[in-house]
Amino acid sequence: MLAYQAKVAVTEIGRTGVTNGAAMRISPIGVYAGLRAMSLEALVDTVEVACLPTHHTAPAISGAAAIAAAIAAGIQDRTGGK
Repeated sequence: MLAYQAKVAVTEIGRTGVTNGAAMRISPIGVYAGLRAMSLEALVDTVEVACLPTHHTAPAISGAAAIAAAIAAGIQDRTGGK
């Protein structure tokens, strides 16, 4: 919040952390992607935008994208299960 109030660009605010907390709150993006039948590329782009303010790092984005993709696949019944 302090960086935002100091008018630091939103693309820079989340770059300093090394945590993977984005995966904890990404499930709504996975549900949305599954219902909209988004391509994997569009899903990852959407995940990156969601991660910008708090977790704009490669580990956070990749972890969040994996979780969101798994949720989307489950909603679209592409999990390979019967």
